[in-house]
Amino acid sequence: MQDCGDRKLFYFERIRSISVLLIGLLIFSHGKDLYADSKRDQAKEAEYSKTLELKSPEAAKHFRIATDALDKQDYNIAVKEYRAVLELVQDYVPALRRLSYVVEDKEESLKLARKALNHENHPYNKTAVIRALMELDSETYRNEAVSLSTQLVREMPDDLDAQAIVCQAAINGNNITLLNAAVSNIQKIEPESIPAHYYAGIVAAITEKWETAEQEILRAKELGLPAEMADNLLENFGIRSQAKKWRFFRYGSYGTLAWVAGLVLLLLSGMILSGLTLKAVENDNQRMSEKPADFIRLIRRLYSTVLGLTSFYYYISLPLVILLVIVAGGGIIYGFFALGHIPIKLIAVVGLLVVVTLYSIIKSLFISVKDEDPGPRLEEDEAPELFALLKEIANNIGTPMVDSVYIVPDATVAVYERGSLLKRFFGRTDRCLIVGLGVLKDMTQLQLKAILAHEFGHLNNRDTAGGSLALHVRRSIISSAQAMADGGAAQWYNPAWLFITTFYKIFLRVSQGASRLQEVLADRWATVICGAQAFAEGLTHAVRRSIEFKLLSDIEISLALKEERNLYNSVRLGFCR
Repeated sequence: MQDCGDRKLFYFERIRSISVLLIGLLIFSHGKDLYADSKRDQAKEAEYSKTLELKSPEAAKHFRIATDALDKQDYNIAVKEYRAVLELVQDYVPALRRLSYVVEDKEESLKLARKALNHENHPYNKTAVIRALMELDSETYRNEAVSLSTQLVREMPDDLDAQAIVCQAAINGNNITLLNAAVSNIQKIEPESIPAHYYAGIVAAITEKWETAEQEILRAKELGLPAEMADNLLENFGIRSQAKKWRFFRYGSYGTLAWVAGLVLLLLSGMILSGLTLKAVENDNQRMSEKPADFIRLIRRLYSTVLGLTSFYYYISLPLVILLVIVAGGGIIYGFFALGHIPIKLIAVVGLLVVVTLYSIIKSLFISVKDEDPGPRLEEDEAPELFALLKEIANNIGTPMVDSVYIVPDATVAVYERGSLLKRFFGRTDRCLIVGLGVLKDMTQLQLKAILAHEFGHLNNRDTAGGSLALHVRRSIISSAQAMADGGAAQWYNPAWLFITTFYKIFLRVSQGASRLQEVLADRWATVICGAQAFAEGLTHAVRRSIEFKLLSDIEISLALKEERNLYNSVRLGFCR
């Protein structure tokens, strides 16, 4: 609470130091009863003249001349004529008050105004005293002006001039409560006036509502507040710069919330689609048809769309992540300098973390994977029976034959497509089949046919045709995470690390669900072509051989290291152990 009060006092001091006395410059040169002829209360002027006529017709004449000179801003004549009035009719209150407005001597101005107030306790006379007090820069006078203004704000709530003078007295006296009350009255009297917006802007600035302050001052400028005064307040008080900062913070907060909402939406989409997939597959498991139900095909399209959006979302998120890292790191370093304590080692660590993080992210965007053969290519004349089986399966499923078959030293069977983005777009990719020799041991031809039918099902369903963007995202995430971990930037307080780990979970939720659906639809082809039992046996065999192959490989590697010898051929491991 004390800090808040100190800041308000600081702002009041700055306002006083850069703001001139506005009473004359805005619209209220000398109080309501001293407006120009067109704005004067003519009935009251007639009453003044009548009163003086009874006391001294000559004084009444001088009073009219003085008032006319005052309206024309001919202050020398006004001073001379008002003094003439007072010589003829001593202590005439309207003359005392108006003379206090135009005399050059500030002490005499206050003396005249006090004298008028002593003779008649009227709000107009209080206004004159307040104005005179504000001309004399003294804490005692400022406090007295605030005291009188506290009365005036209640006595003349519908008087624009009086409330504006109260505003200036409140500013001079650092009284936010009084200022708020006067501004509230002005906004009720004439909401679209210069003082209404000007003083509302000052209140907003003092209470650190910077964007509102800027809007109010600019509106006052549009209504006629001198541009020099408006710009002076906006620049020297820091309203414009602070408003920019808060706009940046506000829009940044909105953007961050929208970004987080997008992540949550993607996660929910993945969860919902996973649930729908399970239910759809359960409801459709009695149909022995190569074509899935319409609902399952719809889910598949939705999965493809969501996966594409998730991949795209990753790339549009990276600029924001980079900005957060720079702002966080720069903010920490700036904070140390602002505190006047500069821990060199800590600043160096923060700087290093920022550099490592940015390098990890940027580097991950340019990952390139060499399009190399996974193993020796198998020609048709080398395995005519296998190729005959492949052609039979392709013909039964209704998909083109694979372009290349590769033999690899492990226990996997898989299909994929490779080629440039242009080739993928025109459907001219190289459709590849990988056959691991380790899986063939003790496998029957029917079991192999079922496994191959499953893989050709992927080709027919076009599961391998797309997905390059998703694959690149996955590689980019893993690359970023690995580089951050290696560089020591994998910390919970690193915004980039939090994003990478969180997004990877979301990405897995979406992509794994899509992958499981693809597997289910490929399983359907295997069961249609070879029957459920053959596919189950083939799948069981493939899983068993994969485990056995890995186990035997681990044993062989351990023995080779222990005996300090070369490894046996990995294919030999699969068949001969």
